[in-house]
Amino acid sequence: MHFTEEDLLRIRVVTEPRAAWEVLVARQLSRSPAVHPDFARWWRRAREVPHGDFRATAVEPHWDAIARCVRADATARVEAALAGGFESVLTGLHRAVRWNAPVLEIDHPADLEVHLGGAG
Repeated sequence: MHFTEEDLLRIRVVTEPRAAWEVLVARQLSRSPAVHPDFARWWRRAREVPHGDFRATAVEPHWDAIARCVRADATARVEAALAGGFESVLTGLHRAVRWNAPVLEIDHPADLEVHLGGAG
């Protein structure tokens, strides 16, 4: 993902969970062959939830915990930005993500090039 200076200025830290995003991530996680042990119990149950009931059954009962995790992550990222700038935030996103300015490289099965061009 190629960033311009304008894109970098638009980076924001989300402080509250977004329902649609949480459902998407949870649905993908439920299809994974394995998950972190902290999510194992949820994962076993989520794999059996019909698609139409997924949000109500697999996400909403855990909303408070999701919100706490999102807030804690936001706090950590803001502290990292204050201490080392947004470059330190981009550098520490995930083990499958690398910041090689001005490109954010993400390990993914599809080899994609995304140029934000100031629209990011």
